[in-house]
Amino acid sequence: MIRVLQCVPGNMDMGGIETFLMNVYRKVDKNKVQFDFLVHKKEKNFWEDEIIKLGGNIYRLPNKSKNFFEYRKQFLALVKNYRIIHIHSVYAFSYFEAKWAKKENVKVILHSHNSNATFKRKIVHLLLKRFQERCIDYRVAPSFQAANWMFSSRSIKEKKVKYINNGFNINDFLFNYQKRMSERKRWNIKNDEFLIGCVGRIDKQKDPLYTFEVFQKVLKLHNNVKLMYVGKGSLKEELEKEIKKRNCKDKVVFTGNVANANELLSAFDLFILPTRYEGLGISIVEAQINGLRTLVSDNVPEEAIVKKDLVQLLSKLDLNSWVSEVDHEIVNYERIGKRRQNIDEFASYDIKNVTRQIEKVYDMIRKV
Repeated sequence: MIRVLQCVPGNMDMGGIETFLMNVYRKVDKNKVQFDFLVHKKEKNFWEDEIIKLGGNIYRLPNKSKNFFEYRKQFLALVKNYRIIHIHSVYAFSYFEAKWAKKENVKVILHSHNSNATFKRKIVHLLLKRFQERCIDYRVAPSFQAANWMFSSRSIKEKKVKYINNGFNINDFLFNYQKRMSERKRWNIKNDEFLIGCVGRIDKQKDPLYTFEVFQKVLKLHNNVKLMYVGKGSLKEELEKEIKKRNCKDKVVFTGNVANANELLSAFDLFILPTRYEGLGISIVEAQINGLRTLVSDNVPEEAIVKKDLVQLLSKLDLNSWVSEVDHEIVNYERIGKRRQNIDEFASYDIKNVTRQIEKVYDMIRKV
């Protein structure tokens, strides 16, 4: 049995990378592989109890940006105990972990989870990307866009990138009428109200303020509409101020981080995500499995579009096109009964298949 150090960008809390990692951890053959996790906050992580129960360890290191040298010292002391480190990265600030691990003769798997970044991070990324390339043993990405963002064109051309989808239990996301009714009751959504929902962090990348602008215009056309944000993030306070300013607090629902996002999808009538960029956009895939009509920005990776008849790609430059599409969905909405999918179309996202692919990567390293 080999232990793999999982290095995440933040902590093992609710989020796309973290949820994906927990999905794999639950399914991985623990007679062959065990996970430990490097995190950055003193407080208890959302998934911490389950990690401990599954046999993993949590290691708390200082924030790299705030205490770089102490972080380096503790990282080097930790990483030398492993043969493999699996770095989950959103931009090339992960260069330092890759470099330090390489120094200790630890095999480095760099897993790209994004395709762009904020301006400051983008500058750092462009400065460090080519240096990081020298420290990587194995490259993984969920889409071409994520690979192109993180790895060199040469690595991509030479087929050094292994493409692995973000896996989950696809059966959990199938439409469930009972869950629809119970969740709508729980969140005070009436039967005749059209519920627009989005799942993702309330931060700049997901552009929740844009979502709200679309919703504001839709409210002028339809009164029996509500908007639900599933998740939390740094823009929540600013968003709440906008909602209060527009006097429509009773029309917007915040659920915070929840463990049953799959059940909430059944409560939605339309899924919307005007994201600025994505490594894949797993919530978009989940919405399609649920049979939801889905409106997303036209910059999402094509790998996330499985059912083209369900997904409408829209430009962020044309707000009115989003309003028009939402209006069309409300006017032409067909009541529940047609939200069933052929689950075989989503087999590449099934957690069993994805876990097997990741296990093969670990096994290949172990045999070297």
